[in-house]
Amino acid sequence: MGKLRIVLGMIIVGLAAGAAESGVPVYREGFRGDPWIDWRYPDGDSVGQNCHGNCGAGCGDAWNPCGGRQQYWVQEMLGDPQFSGLDYYTTCDTRFGTLYVHTGQRHVAPMRETYNGFVTLACTSHDATCGTGWAFIGCLWPPHHLCPFDRHNEEWSWETWRDGRRWEITEVIEGGCPCQGDYICGY
Repeated sequence: MGKLRIVLGMIIVGLAAGAAESGVPVYREGFRGDPWIDWRYPDGDSVGQNCHGNCGAGCGDAWNPCGGRQQYWVQEMLGDPQFSGLDYYTTCDTRFGTLYVHTGQRHVAPMRETYNGFVTLACTSHDATCGTGWAFIGCLWPPHHLCPFDRHNEEWSWETWRDGRRWEITEVIEGGCPCQGDYICGY
């Protein structure tokens, strides 16, 4: 029974960490162009070191034993958005057989994305010794005793091109969708 509790506890902590990471706020600066464009969320994997040493999980605000400030992204648009094409997808109202054609105007723009995190000697030591699997010593024995040392806010910043889309329904075809059961309409 004790092993089962440990496994369930690890699963719950893992799920909570994932939920916390996805909830990191994004503050946007200098955005221009069509306000209805839905720009992509910053990607922590874009930075070469994946926010090495951050007390959280990579570029995320997962719980950590060393504390620290609320972590957040700043996404800054560096240039005007540029139109780069159209995307399409369809949906079907299976009750009435109505086909809806959605068109997305795709735009790209240069962005600077900065992750604002928190570093301690413990978190840096953990990231340096944990590696990618659970077999490394830093994963089995996190160095919590090092939390009080070398505590500071840290920024990881990089520039990239991000895409965004402005979706709208551009065509409604009454009775144009032969959707039945699990059949997926194509365009």
